[in-house]
Amino acid sequence: MKMKKLVIINNYKDDIPSYRKNSIILAFNALKWLKYEFIHFTDLKNKDIYENVLKSDGIILSGSRLYLSTIEDQKKMENVLRLIQEFNKPLLGICFGHHLIGHLFGFKIDYLDSIDSESDKIISLDFNPPLLEYKSMNVHENHKQEIKFAEGFEEIFDLYASSEECKIQAIKHKNRPIYGVQFHPETSAREDVKKQGIEFLQKFASLM
Repeated sequence: MKMKKLVIINNYKDDIPSYRKNSIILAFNALKWLKYEFIHFTDLKNKDIYENVLKSDGIILSGSRLYLSTIEDQKKMENVLRLIQEFNKPLLGICFGHHLIGHLFGFKIDYLDSIDSESDKIISLDFNPPLLEYKSMNVHENHKQEIKFAEGFEEIFDLYASSEECKIQAIKHKNRPIYGVQFHPETSAREDVKKQGIEFLQKFASLM
C-alpha cells in the first residue's frame, strides 16, 4: 500500500495536551502505511511549510483554548482558515477545529446556552446517516462554544448528530471531504470510549 501523509495542525498556544496527543500517536502509530506530523498553526506563516501541508493526503485540525467569538482569535487563525478553503482532500476538525470549519462557511461561533452543559463529560450520540460507518458512539465532550445553527446550514453541510445541549455535533460538507466533530475522539479516561475514539481517528485516516 502506498504511504500516505497526514498533518495534524496544533491549534493550541503551546503543545497539544499530552493526554490528547498520546492518543493521536497511539492511533496513527498502528497504521504502517501512514506518515504523520504535528505542525503548529503559527508555522503556516512560512510559505514552504504551508505549501507542503497542502500536498499532504489528509489534515486534522486540533482543539484549542481560543474562542472564535473574538475578532482577535479569528485573526490568529487566518492561515488555518485559508488552508481549509484551499485543501481538497480529507480534513477533520475536532472541537475548535470543527468551529473553524463552521466559521469559514459563514456561521456564528458562540457560547452554549448553558455554558458548562457539555464540559468534561461523556455523552451518547446517534449518527444519522452513519458517520465513518458508526451509527452511534459514546464520546467525550469538553467545550463551551458551538457552531450556531442558522438558515442555510443544511444547504452546505450534512448534519450527522445533535445533542440536547448542542445541535451541531457532527457534520460533513455536502460537496467536499470536510468533516467536523464537536466531541474529542482523542480524549477519554474511560477505556471503552478511548478505544472507540482511536478507531474513529483510524477510520478517518483510511479515507485518504
